[in-house]
Formats: sequence, structure tokens, C-alpha cells
Amino acid sequence: MRAHYNALYWGIITVLVVCSLFFTYHVVTFKKGLTAGAGDIRVASGDTVTFVKAIDGDEIAVQAGDANFVVRILGIKAFDPTVNDPQMAGIAARSVAYLDRRLSGRRPSLEFSAFKTDRRKRVLAYVVVEGEDLGRQMVAEGLALVYTLYPFDRMVRYQEIEDRARKEKIGLWGNPVAVERADLLKVIWEQEQEKSDV
Repeated sequence: MRAHYNALYWGIITVLVVCSLFFTYHVVTFKKGLTAGAGDIRVASGDTVTFVKAIDGDEIAVQAGDANFVVRILGIKAFDPTVNDPQMAGIAARSVAYLDRRLSGRRPSLEFSAFKTDRRKRVLAYVVVEGEDLGRQMVAEGLALVYTLYPFDRMVRYQEIEDRARKEKIGLWGNPVAVERADLLKVIWEQEQEKSDV
């Protein structure tokens, strides 16, 4: 009987690993296709785009005219949905589901003080739908952290909102494991900033 359970256990593990590899391959391939021509993308602050899909809790695929590209939402950092920790994966999945729910069938606008892309050719922008800054709202609902590694013009307001969410234990702030990871990330970002200031 024990051999049966061992075979079942390893069968489940194998299926999970294969699914994880398939998902990771699909996401990487999808992102490469979107960012292939991102160097040619030019959008102005306030331009609307067509939402394609949420890639993770801080990235969305969009279309502007004939161009498809990825937007890295400014000011936030969501947990990775491919992480193998069930508690963290659940929080990450809620962030992705939130973006899909809020943006599906809508044409969000992109806002920024200056057009920029990152080293992965993602357009860096705030995402606004129906007058609401989604990054700010995700911080308020405990679906994302304020990404303090790179200063941004709305950072002080975002941090005030995050402090309130943390105090009220909203979203990720009600999960001790997530709080520990969030605090660790904040320390790492602070150390990175100190290194770059030297």
C-alpha cells in the first residue's frame, strides 16, 4: 500500500512541475512576442490603450493601434504568481484577478511624467481606468506593495495609503508570511538605493 502512495505522490509532483514549466514557458514566450518591437512604441501620457491581459499583478499586455506591448505599472510591486508557496501564490493570483476584472472590456489610459521603458522594454506608466489609478487602488486593497526601489512622483501618497492598509491589516498585510516577505523586500530595496547613491 505504501508503494501506491509513493507513486501517487510522485505522480502529483510530476504533474505540478510539468504544469509550472508549461505556464512559465507560455508567459515568457508571450512576453517576448509583446516586447519584440517595444522600442518603436510611442504613447503620450493620457493616451488610451486596449487591454489584452494581465501578465502578473504589476504588468499588463496592451495594444495601441497595431502595436502590442507590456506596461509595467509604476509605483507598485506585486508578488509573483508562479511562486511555489501556496500562501504567496494566493495573494499573487488575487492581484492578477483584480487587474483582469477591473480592465477587461475597458480602455485604460496610461499616465507618466516622461515616456520611459525599462531594460525589458516594458513601458513604465500608471494605469488609469474610469478616473481611478489602479496601482494606488491595489496598494489600498493590500494587493501590491509600494515599489520604493525607484522613486516616482506619486510615492509619498502611495506610502500613506500603504501605511493605512498595513495598520488595518488589509489584503497581504493580514498574512504574517506576506508581511515578513514585504518587509524583507523593503530592506533589500533600501540597501540597493544606498548602493546606487554611493
